[in-house]
Amino acid sequence: MTLPNGYLKDLSACLGDRRVANTLFDVINTVDGDGSLTCSGLLVTTNSATPTVGTVDMAVTSTSAGFTVYGDANTYLSFNADATTCIMTFAGATTQAELRMAPGVVQALNITDQIGSLMTFNTSVGARVITIGGGVAADSVQVGGVASAKVGFFNTTPAVRQTAFTQTYSTATVTHSNPTATTLTAASGTSDGTVADVGGAFNQTTLNNNFQDVATAINALIVDVANAKQVLNKVIDYLQAYGLFA
Repeated sequence: MTLPNGYLKDLSACLGDRRVANTLFDVINTVDGDGSLTCSGLLVTTNSATPTVGTVDMAVTSTSAGFTVYGDANTYLSFNADATTCIMTFAGATTQAELRMAPGVVQALNITDQIGSLMTFNTSVGARVITIGGGVAADSVQVGGVASAKVGFFNTTPAVRQTAFTQTYSTATVTHSNPTATTLTAASGTSDGTVADVGGAFNQTTLNNNFQDVATAINALIVDVANAKQVLNKVIDYLQAYGLFA
């Protein structure tokens, strides 16, 4: 069913009468058979040139279609679509745009595609959760569409990604080992940093034992420090993989 442009100049004026609306639907359904109305350049407007509260404007052309629900001339919700895009617009001159979901619902809103869930909103009292991705195993979540985007967590001021670490020592591990260094106990002597009192004769064996104890302790510390550095490297690598570190 094709109507010329301007044929229905003001549909809202007659739809206030339910009988007229039902009759119009019956006519459309009889012609197209599925309750649809195919129009060419149809524009349905309100009585006033300036949209008022509760009015709906609909526009259909050969390339796009849409409708707008007005709170007033500057506050509205519109849906527009053409062959490649579909846009929903919230606009308000003095008030915020708000998408309100039912409270206390595990899946109050589920944004999906033909494969699975892209984003869900859980409005359960005391356990509100936003879940991004998870529809399929290969789902990905990207925060920040460009390298210069700013990100902030826990109410901190968003900041750009910081300067990259220079990992001259690049060995990495996921195993944070137990310490191998142990406390070195002085057998005798004063608390002046000596390991053992070698006596007036400077007992060679005692001296050698002291040196061996010190060498063993230092070697153990080298192992422990290396392990800590390797774990830190792995943390940096992981955060770089997520894009949080440069």
